[in-house]
Amino acid sequence: ILKNEKRLFEYARIIQEQNNRLSKNVEKVLNLATIEKNRLRLNLEETNLIEFLTETTNHFKQSDFGRKAQIKTGFNGFNAVVFTDRFHFSNLIVNILENAVKYCEQEPEIKIELSKKRKSYELSFTDNGIGISKEYRKKIFTKFYRVPTGNVHNVKGFGLGLDYVLKIVKAHGWKIRVDENPEGGSIFTITIRE
Repeated sequence: ILKNEKRLFEYARIIQEQNNRLSKNVEKVLNLATIEKNRLRLNLEETNLIEFLTETTNHFKQSDFGRKAQIKTGFNGFNAVVFTDRFHFSNLIVNILENAVKYCEQEPEIKIELSKKRKSYELSFTDNGIGISKEYRKKIFTKFYRVPTGNVHNVKGFGLGLDYVLKIVKAHGWKIRVDENPEGGSIFTITIRE
């Protein structure tokens, strides 16, 4: 292996990728344990929502999952300022984006849109993935739950990500729902109070 530089770099890349994956999973488990052990204390900061979404999306585009996806944004150019825990909110967004890529059997396309409602903003993530049957949509936010796929287990995971997402949404006093994308895939919508 040492004499074959190309092979050596490929093995190093695989080790690094697996190490990053394990680190993320350990971080998720520790975050969830902290949330469950004592009430989550959010570090709320005044945040320009559009700048934050742009920054988080750009970071995601540089990740392994992000490089595989086409991401389009529609933020309508209005000034949206909210109070949020930037660390947890960033993890929430990345989790939804990673799932959109993981559960897609073609080139992943994700559309992130922000719209203004009366006293809230609606942040939606529309993907072209495999979608989620109506009967499973409420269950996907349960810890360790994974949508049944028969004997095919081609996507790795522990069923922790969306449980974390729901806990962060609730801790902020927000709401989340999942709808079917009429063109195929899912739409995750977060209602964010001003």
